[in-house]
Amino acid sequence: MAIKLSICIPTYNRAPLLRELLDSIDGPGLDNIHVAICDNASTDNTAEVVELYREKFLNLDYRVNERNLGPDRNYLAAATMARGEYCLLMGSDDAFMPQAISEILQYLDSGPDLLVYNRIDASFKMKPIRRMHAATFAVEPARLEIRCEKEIVDYLDHCNSIGAVYSYLSAVVFRVERWKAESCPEVLIGSAYPHTGIFLSIMREGCSLIYTDRPMVLWRGGNDSFLSGDMTKRVELDLAGYDLLAETIFQDYPDAAAALRRLVFREHTEWYMRRFEIFLPRKLRMSPEGWKRVNRRLNEWGTPGRRYRLFDNVTPLWLFPSFVRRMLLRSYSLAKKLVT
Repeated sequence: MAIKLSICIPTYNRAPLLRELLDSIDGPGLDNIHVAICDNASTDNTAEVVELYREKFLNLDYRVNERNLGPDRNYLAAATMARGEYCLLMGSDDAFMPQAISEILQYLDSGPDLLVYNRIDASFKMKPIRRMHAATFAVEPARLEIRCEKEIVDYLDHCNSIGAVYSYLSAVVFRVERWKAESCPEVLIGSAYPHTGIFLSIMREGCSLIYTDRPMVLWRGGNDSFLSGDMTKRVELDLAGYDLLAETIFQDYPDAAAALRRLVFREHTEWYMRRFEIFLPRKLRMSPEGWKRVNRRLNEWGTPGRRYRLFDNVTPLWLFPSFVRRMLLRSYSLAKKLVT
């Protein structure tokens, strides 16, 4: 039987979490699934955990790198292991929602080049906290044909988070032949977003895309390998990474580059980040010095963060539902235009 979907898992020293992920790959259609694990020279018992699943998965491949390649190159190495028509690069600390595998396979029956879906943010112990809404479309699911820069811009302007623009590994399924037709620019290695560069290149060349608001995976909070010290580094990584993506992938698509930067700026205004931060362990929340650094960077780039600075200081905006935030911010922006 031909393999429809390869679930390719880059991992490093996450044996207990990897086991939770492998347990979550369940449901009908497993004969149609290929599981590939790319071990970045782990020093824990990852190999022993993998052996426990040989009977569950008829199509299981396990590769151990001779040396640690770093996360970015391991993402790319994991994708080369795909044997299916489609591939999903799955974070080894995440897990699938019940029935997610069968739902993903149903979406793939219509033959998109890219499938993007939502997630549930959870605690480290995988207790659900909130549901992400990475994009907003009038129709669910949104089935799009992207063939020109204008349609790329339209997609980006419907996005609420960079999660809908391929930042989050576990929420994108791609046609393997389209991935192989692109190459990752060397400048993106070390940015944390080499995979995003390939997906943006696929979109730039023209593709069919399905976006669904259905959450298919649980994202484990408090375990981001890029959260070192506090949230500051994570935010700065996003700002620098997506600026580099805009410059590299959309260098001759100025409107698409501007739309990509707009999205990053929208997601990283202070009111949004403070709302997100309340879900993090206290030790990972941004320090006062971190807020100053991030806000300075945002203001240098001319983001909406500067426009809402006073509003943020006097209103606990991050505590409001999203529709209330949008209404208040639009009202505030309109009022400023009327008085200036």
